[in-house]
Amino acid sequence: MQPHLNENILLSLGLRRIQRDESPSNACSGIVARFRSLFYRIERGQFLRLIFHWTTMVLVSMALVFNVACRPNANLIVFTSDRDGNSELYSISPTDEDSDLRNITNTRVDEFLPKVSPDGRFVAFLSRQTSFAESENVLEVMRINGNDRLKLSGLSGNHRDIHWSPDSKKIAYLLGHGMDSAIWVVNKDGLGSTKLTTIPVDELGGWSPDGDSIVFAVHGGQAKGIYTRNPEGVNRLHLTSKEDSEPAWSPDGSQIAFISKRDGTLELYVMDKNNVKDQRKLTQNDLNESGVSWSPDGKLLLFVGHGELGSDIFVINPQTYGDNPDEKDDGRLTFNDIDDYWPAWSSNGEKIVFVSNLDQDEEIFVMDADGKNQIRLTNNNFQDTYPSW
Repeated sequence: MQPHLNENILLSLGLRRIQRDESPSNACSGIVARFRSLFYRIERGQFLRLIFHWTTMVLVSMALVFNVACRPNANLIVFTSDRDGNSELYSISPTDEDSDLRNITNTRVDEFLPKVSPDGRFVAFLSRQTSFAESENVLEVMRINGNDRLKLSGLSGNHRDIHWSPDSKKIAYLLGHGMDSAIWVVNKDGLGSTKLTTIPVDELGGWSPDGDSIVFAVHGGQAKGIYTRNPEGVNRLHLTSKEDSEPAWSPDGSQIAFISKRDGTLELYVMDKNNVKDQRKLTQNDLNESGVSWSPDGKLLLFVGHGELGSDIFVINPQTYGDNPDEKDDGRLTFNDIDDYWPAWSSNGEKIVFVSNLDQDEEIFVMDADGKNQIRLTNNNFQDTYPSW
């Protein structure tokens, strides 16, 4: 009798159905493990069962091919574009221009500022109805394929600075009314919404790698500086008291990079989490730095340098660059008289996606971590921006 592939058979083999939005590494590693198991069964002499298992593996492998679960370019970039008349979210492969381009929202509502979850399966984003004021928007989440869309916050106001927890289960964000904004945390299913701060917060820097702390910044007044707070709303620590902004945790949680105007221009600094008085200035030039983020291995810092002729993208080694901060072109990745900005690392740290105003409109590019092999992913007369992966 012909074997029938159903859930019980899959479970008996230690398999399961592969979801389209599942991490490619998880799906492929499971297949490799099953093939190893089959050869072990050969050694044990289970020849009759081998035929059935082999047929099952062929069927599952074919399903993987058609669901694009093992392709290297399954790690999609999500970005905002107005090419269809209003701001919507699109996904694209990082390998070639317009490859696998897909509108994943496809509504008449404006959607923007996507943030892909660390596990690559979900996207948090903001939306705005046409009837909303400019300062009003909604926080939503959906699967990276556009399914299971859900509004996370029923609170009115200006939602911004979206940050996923390391385990992809929670989202921290700022919610503002007028000049005052507070940090809120909510589960990705919309439950468990909690307000964390009572002082006005200007920037949310995200979660520590262990998920036990959230870093944020206050720009002015007596409360200015960088803070951390437990995501349950306790243990608020005041780390700096200068005009500091854009705090970002290192991947091992031992350091915090940030931007400061304490010396007149916006420069890049780093400090030790356990010794906040040890604050090293990494840049010293006529550029204003912004958009700082750590490489996944913690060896490099990515940032944008804004000058009179435009904005370019840089990387530096925080362990050595501070020894010669006047070398402003050391680690420069883009060389243009126009603006390049909004850089973001790939999950493996090998690529960087960014926005360029090359043709007087915003387009999405991707390059190697050393600035080589720049590939233009979008090419049109519309605004393609806010890439995330």
